[in-house]
Amino acid sequence: MSFIHTDILGELKNMANILLLGARLRREFAYKTIFNRKDKLIVVDTPKITEHQFFSIADYVIMINPNNTKKIIKAIDDIHLSIDGVITFEEEYVPVVSELCKILGLVGNSIEASFLSTNKKAMRDSFTRANLPVPVYKLIRNKEQAVSFVHEVGFPVIVKPINSSGSIGVTKVCNEDQLLFSYDLAKKYSKNVLIEEFIDGPEFYVNSAFYQGKHIISFVSDRVQQSDSPYFVEYGSDEPTLLPQDEQNNIIEMTKAGVLSLGIENGLTHTEIKLSKAGPILIEIASRAGGGNQIDLIYLSTGINLYDIAIDICWGKEPKVKYPENRRGCSIRELASEGGEIHDVLGLDSSLKKIKGIVDFLIYVPPGFKAKKPTSNSDIFGYFIITAKNSRISKKNSQLLLDSIIFSTDKGFQKPFY
Repeated sequence: MSFIHTDILGELKNMANILLLGARLRREFAYKTIFNRKDKLIVVDTPKITEHQFFSIADYVIMINPNNTKKIIKAIDDIHLSIDGVITFEEEYVPVVSELCKILGLVGNSIEASFLSTNKKAMRDSFTRANLPVPVYKLIRNKEQAVSFVHEVGFPVIVKPINSSGSIGVTKVCNEDQLLFSYDLAKKYSKNVLIEEFIDGPEFYVNSAFYQGKHIISFVSDRVQQSDSPYFVEYGSDEPTLLPQDEQNNIIEMTKAGVLSLGIENGLTHTEIKLSKAGPILIEIASRAGGGNQIDLIYLSTGINLYDIAIDICWGKEPKVKYPENRRGCSIRELASEGGEIHDVLGLDSSLKKIKGIVDFLIYVPPGFKAKKPTSNSDIFGYFIITAKNSRISKKNSQLLLDSIIFSTDKGFQKPFY
């Protein structure tokens, strides 16, 4: 175990001592939010991760595994700091945050709520008990049970590990050969596997905030529709949704009921809902912020910073926030390719000048970088964000920029894969 004390905040008056478990690329806005609030930031993560440039804004970096509760307690004792709030934006550390909040007597969610929000089978059981609409599902322990389930509900189906995030190990299955492959894939990430019916229809993200069981605010975004690939990869979203207000209200009410059924009382939640012909179907709820740059999009669209709200909540301060009267359109698109060594990215010079509203564009392809055809969110190697007067325009301009990008690879020229 080792510590780094950067002391970059100097003599600034700190509002609270915030313990952050896990830090990743694409969460820079969260770290900057904490810095701008003048809170004291103590980050816990492995040495490899803590090489991230944004750790220069942390007061302390504790280089240990964030899943080790006992070592974290000892570490914060060693630096003689009183912790006011514990928070994470990463799925795998949600249970540890609950454990630490219980030990330290801080605002958080129960250990049971964290379990229910990270175990997909237990989560669906909770939704079912609350009479919320979910896909037909079953926990399977062998391939024979998978085949039996398909005989009952038919293809296509979704096969997934019960406790992974980032769409890792999740596949859409259309025939029996794919089924056996998908079962083996999911088993690599989880002892047990969940199989469920495929729900056809558009998908929506709902990013929400709750304090002591009270709903604070929710934002509904349109998820970019999946390609024909059997893998589930988040290729982007548009904020705000183009759904009529009454349908948005129905989705938000379903989200609130789902959160209540899991026992989540404090912090941010990320909900995925599909709109079928029969109405909205609840897919999953995570007890954390939406992944990637979803919180950035909401801020660019509304001026409301959900990271700021989350930090208030974690140290026991009730957020005061109102829905904005006007919202700009904001779209994000993730970048991936069919695979191969990326030599160059073509078509950008003229597009970046012609297409309006590009506020962020990042491609991280070091020399010799070999992309792979995406099977999960971890295969994404870039993104861009576009704002506009409304989300119809930001969506249109995003497609124009996507269409202009060409990857020069050792396998030839490729368009972005999505």
